[in-house]
Amino acid sequence: MKTLYGELLVKVDPGTQHDSKKKLANYGIPKLPPNSSQKGHHFLTVKVNIPSTLSPAQKKIIEEYAAIEEPIVDENSKP
Repeated sequence: MKTLYGELLVKVDPGTQHDSKKKLANYGIPKLPPNSSQKGHHFLTVKVNIPSTLSPAQKKIIEEYAAIEEPIVDENSKP
């Protein structure tokens, strides 16, 4: 991703959800005096793009994954 100081490779951890925030420490704008040698933080928001269509092969892979994945229980949903 582009920062004020050039491009940076950012690792996205497994399980990262859409709209989650990540802080890049010391990649923001310089602070005001007397701390002008320090830099602030750069924050990024993860945007997950979910495809609207899948090929038959992609659909098969998703269905195979769903068959082995543990179901997610939402405690707030009504039975």
